[in-house]
Amino acid sequence: LEKINNTFIIATAISLIITTVLGIFVARTITKPIISMRNQALLMSEGNYTSRVQIYSDDEIGQLAESFNILSKRVQEAQANTESEKNRLDSVITHMSDGIISSDRRGGIRLANDTALYMLDVDDEDILNKNMITTLGLEDELELSDILNDRDTSHLIFLESKEAVSYTH
Repeated sequence: LEKINNTFIIATAISLIITTVLGIFVARTITKPIISMRNQALLMSEGNYTSRVQIYSDDEIGQLAESFNILSKRVQEAQANTESEKNRLDSVITHMSDGIISSDRRGGIRLANDTALYMLDVDDEDILNKNMITTLGLEDELELSDILNDRDTSHLIFLESKEAVSYTH
């Protein structure tokens, strides 16, 4: 009877050891790809779309990792296209003979080409992030809310020199 009890105790201990090892192995096969995807997501949030998640299996987690890689590649391509279009637009605006000033939705100047800077007799640093309406001296004729609320109307500001600014819509 004692020999049978010892055999059961040894068998139980061996079973627990094998179960623990298998449990650790299974847990790592699940968590390793998830940790890899988490790290890739953090890299993507910082603007790095080049690294890929290693695919360890063909199960659901492997399919998720593959989908994550496809997403990362598409975001990278979209980012490259956006950057290319931005560079092309910047080039066109920079080389225009007309003065161009661009603002964000709050009226802050984001871009002014060389012609506009020459006409206003200012440097980039003097007007970037400043209020466009105030910079152009149009406070009496125009408010930012007029532009934002009237989406069906074009608002044109003509600049012939620093002193000759006119507004029409």
